[in-house]
Amino acid sequence: MSLPTKIRVFISIPAIILTLTSCISNHQDINSVSPIAGTQNNPIKCEHSGSVIDVMNVRVIDGDTLEVITFNGQSERVRLFGIDAPESKQSHGAYSTEKLQECVNNTNVSIEWKERDFYKRVVGKVVADGKDCNLNQLQQGAAWHYKNYQKNQIEYDRLAYSNAEVTARNESRGLWAKLDVVAPWDYRKRLNKSYEFNNTLYDLEKASCNTNGIITDNNVVVD
Repeated sequence: MSLPTKIRVFISIPAIILTLTSCISNHQDINSVSPIAGTQNNPIKCEHSGSVIDVMNVRVIDGDTLEVITFNGQSERVRLFGIDAPESKQSHGAYSTEKLQECVNNTNVSIEWKERDFYKRVVGKVVADGKDCNLNQLQQGAAWHYKNYQKNQIEYDRLAYSNAEVTARNESRGLWAKLDVVAPWDYRKRLNKSYEFNNTLYDLEKASCNTNGIITDNNVVVD
């Protein structure tokens, strides 16, 4: 025997409310991130003191390189500062390119930079709607933190980028699905050796916006 329609409706309402509450709670749990990991929505904490290029058009070349057209029609090649992505023919090269494309798609892009490299490329931070795409590449397991040049980073970025790589590796994201990976700087030299890393996570709360501190071989910052 079936229940009257009105009774069935009143019984189902609490169940619906309970389901919605559970979904909201699960969504919050999924998106909650430990502050030490530095993997929130990549807000730019430190004010940039160098030059800024406002971009009209962006073409992603690979996981750490862009071609941009500025609002005055000038073309610039941009190398993402602080990271090194897999080469195009290297394992996860396509994945890295895809993640950078996702970061800049349908956004207002600007480049924060201070210098050019040997190839006359602008070396800087790609900011898409206020989001640090360089950091995002590390969080997605789409790049390495480029330790060879970390001394030129401000302390906050240096530690946040390092944390992002460690966290992505610990969670087996992207290129870290396997740990026997070859870093791009070794790949370019045709050296087939596994990447050496440490698992230090830094507290970002007291990190400064200055390029201070001494970097040792094991990536420890010494005041």
